[in-house]
Amino acid sequence: PAASRPPRPNDSATATAAQHPSLQVRKTILSGSPYAAAGSVLTYQVVATNTGNVTLTNVTISDPKLGTLSCAQPVTLLPGQA
Repeated sequence: PAASRPPRPNDSATATAAQHPSLQVRKTILSGSPYAAAGSVLTYQVVATNTGNVTLTNVTISDPKLGTLSCAQPVTLLPGQA
């Protein structure tokens, strides 16, 4: 067996972690609900949250039913960031 020695100040080690990219998108009605008639105007909020453990780059969101979204895109999201 190898002899053990106390760690030295300049010792290093590499730990490898599994990378799991994941994005959660939530669309919520902010105003105009409940809608009672056809043609009612609804205001939505769309929030993307990085639910993975790696940074996501060049994230863009689109919804064909909402048209152009008013937010800066693309964005970079750190893990846990919305």
